[in-house]
Amino acid sequence: MMKNDDKITSVQLAATLIVQMLGIASLSFPRDVAARAGASGWVLVVLGALVAMVFSVIVTGLGRMYINDTFVEYSKKIVGGFLGNILSLIMVIYFAFFTAVQVRIFAEVLKMFLLYYTPLEIVIMTMLLTSVYIVRHGIEPIARLSEIMLPVFIIIMALILLPTLKDADLSNLLPFMKFSPGAFIDGVVYSAFFFMGFESMLFLIPFLKKPHESTRYTFYAIGVAAAINLTLVLLTTAVFGAKEEIHLVWPVISLAKIISIPGFFIENLEGIMIGIWTLSVFTTIATILYIMSLGFSRVVRAHEYNYAVIALLPVIYIVAMSPADLVQTFEVFRAVSVYVAAILTVAVPLILLLIAKIKNSRGDRNAKEA
Repeated sequence: MMKNDDKITSVQLAATLIVQMLGIASLSFPRDVAARAGASGWVLVVLGALVAMVFSVIVTGLGRMYINDTFVEYSKKIVGGFLGNILSLIMVIYFAFFTAVQVRIFAEVLKMFLLYYTPLEIVIMTMLLTSVYIVRHGIEPIARLSEIMLPVFIIIMALILLPTLKDADLSNLLPFMKFSPGAFIDGVVYSAFFFMGFESMLFLIPFLKKPHESTRYTFYAIGVAAAINLTLVLLTTAVFGAKEEIHLVWPVISLAKIISIPGFFIENLEGIMIGIWTLSVFTTIATILYIMSLGFSRVVRAHEYNYAVIALLPVIYIVAMSPADLVQTFEVFRAVSVYVAAILTVAVPLILLLIAKIKNSRGDRNAKEA
C-alpha cells in the first residue's frame, strides 16, 4: 500500500526524470548519433526530444484520467482484470530487463576505468543491494535524492568539461545535414527513445502532490535532459570530429581524458566524472526498481512492495550477467530501449487512452439519455 506521506513535488518529479534520462547511455550517446548523422548528430537530439515530448503527452494524459491509480489499476478498469494483469506483468518484465542492462553497462564502465581487478559479479551485486536499501523507504527519498544530486551533477560536469572548449574546432560540425533519409529517421527514433524516463509516469502520477502538473514538468525534464545531451554531443563532435567519434566507446569519458590543466593537482578527471555518474545511475536504478516492485506487488495483490523488490533481484542479476560481452550488452540495450519501448511505452498507452476515451464518451452519452 502507498504510504500517506510518500508524496513528491513536481520539481522532485522533474529531477527524478532528468536523472533517469542522464543515465549511463549518455556516455555513449554522442557516438550513436554521430554514427547515424555524422557532424549533424546534434539535430537528432533536438528532434528526438520533441518526439519524446509528444510521446510523453500520451503517457501523462492516460495517467491524469486516473490520478489515484497506477498502470496496474487503470489498465484493469480499461481492458478488464485478466488482460490488465497481463499487460502489467509485461511492463514489469520490461523494467526488469531495462534495469539489468543499465546495471551491466555501468558495471562494465566501473570495471574498465576504476575497479580493474574487481569481479563483475561483485560490482553488479553491490549496485543492486545498495539500491534496494533506498527503494524500501519509498519514492519520496529517491525523489529527494534526485533533487539534491542534480544541481551538483550539472555543476561538476560543467567544471570538468569547460576546459575542453579550447580544443573545440567548430569546422568539425560541418557539413550540415549531410546524411541519408533512412539514417535520419532511424536517428530521430533512436534519440526519442533515448529520453526514456517519461514511461515512469505510468506509475508515478498517484504519488504527485499536484497530478495536474505532470505533463508540464515532464516537458521540463525532457527539455533539460536534451539541453545537457545536446551540449555533450556538440562538445564531443567539435573536439574529436564525427569520423573519430564513432570509433570511441565512451566519447564523453574520452573528453575528460584529454583535459590537461597546468598546476591542477587532480589528474584522473575521468574518475571524478564516473564517480558523479555513479550517483545518477544509482538513482536511476533505484527509481526503476521501485516502479517494478510496486507494479509486481499490485499485480499479485501484496500489501507491501518491500518483499517484491528482494524477490526480483535474482532475476535482474541473472539477466545482467547473461550477455557475453559489452557489444552484446549494447545490442540488448538498443533492442529494449527502442523496439520494446516503442510498443510498451507508446503503443500500449495510446491504445488504452483511446479505449478509455471511447468508454467515457459512451458513459456520458448514456447518462444524458437517462
